[in-house]
Amino acid sequence: MFSKQIKNCNNSVQSFFFSSSQNPIFPFLHNPLPAYSYTQIQTYVDVYMKWKKDPYFDSIDSIHKSIQLKPIISLKNFFISSSSSPHDNYSIPISAVSKKGYDFDVNIKVARFLRNYPSFFEEFEGPKYNLPWFRLTQKAIELNKEEKMVYAEFEADILERLKKFILMSGSKKRLPLKVIHSLQWYLGLPEEFSRDPSDFLGDSGCFRIVEMEDGLKGLAVTESSSDGNNGKFVSVLQKNAMTERTDGDLSEKRVVGLLHELLSLFVEHSAERKKLLCLRKYLGLPQKVHKAFERHPHIFYLSLKNKTCTAVLKEAYQDKLTIEPHPLANVRKKYIALMKESDIILKNRRVNNSRPFDSTNVNVKDLDSSDDEGPEMAEASL
Repeated sequence: MFSKQIKNCNNSVQSFFFSSSQNPIFPFLHNPLPAYSYTQIQTYVDVYMKWKKDPYFDSIDSIHKSIQLKPIISLKNFFISSSSSPHDNYSIPISAVSKKGYDFDVNIKVARFLRNYPSFFEEFEGPKYNLPWFRLTQKAIELNKEEKMVYAEFEADILERLKKFILMSGSKKRLPLKVIHSLQWYLGLPEEFSRDPSDFLGDSGCFRIVEMEDGLKGLAVTESSSDGNNGKFVSVLQKNAMTERTDGDLSEKRVVGLLHELLSLFVEHSAERKKLLCLRKYLGLPQKVHKAFERHPHIFYLSLKNKTCTAVLKEAYQDKLTIEPHPLANVRKKYIALMKESDIILKNRRVNNSRPFDSTNVNVKDLDSSDDEGPEMAEASL
């Protein structure tokens, strides 16, 4: 009886593995075929790669303080463009900027934000009604001059990066201006570009404003400036993928190569991952393009610092000779260093305010501790 059950069990196992059903587990054992008849048809493998924190990439200030620096630079540019007194360090009343927080992506009171960065913005009592005014510090003005010199000296390089970015769209050779504006900070384009692209580009002959679908304005690369590659810009990784045999996932390699080239064009060779999602439609990227960063930790690092996910091109920080640095990178680092000086200034103020009352300083007026702004400044100092 027992031997009969074993025999029936063996028959069931053989039937399971070697049956002629539509989905046998080992079909090649049931009906072997020549090796050449097997063709890979899988084009997407959803492989889970465990994320591992890397303290080195999480501690690079030029990456993680770049977004914090952006509104400071925008406000600095507003001071320069709106002030009629450059001889007075571009002074403006707080009323000229207090209602424009949304324009600078500042989600707190603008006065409070300016007081958080005294290394950039200096507060003083205005000429009338004792209202607070702000002006740029001398260090901020000097860095602004250096920044303008970089834009003038490396204009061709910055425009070439913009051209490569647009050519990633393939044969269309055009991208909506709103998409370019959303990545303008990463590309290192000056604010003049967002105000009037035609005026900024001038008569370079490489670009033209075009009409796109849905009534969008776009920026296109002209035929004569596409370097004879039919409007396609191909990265080194993409070229390698094209020359390899079809036994690899070419679609995946193309996506990785494109993302590699995209980040190599950016100032910090990094970007918030969510900012890149707007490119899916225009660069022909798959719906799950964000998965490419996770599946290739040897190429990209995903930092979760500052409550956002930032994609970093590791090669740019591991072997600096392989990725050409952006002309604006050094100036940004100097701006970040100046931004960190604000922490020291505010710390010294807190220390001075905690000392016993000194009658020798009774005539010194601290505008930051005025009655109407006192609670706000106390909160900002935390």
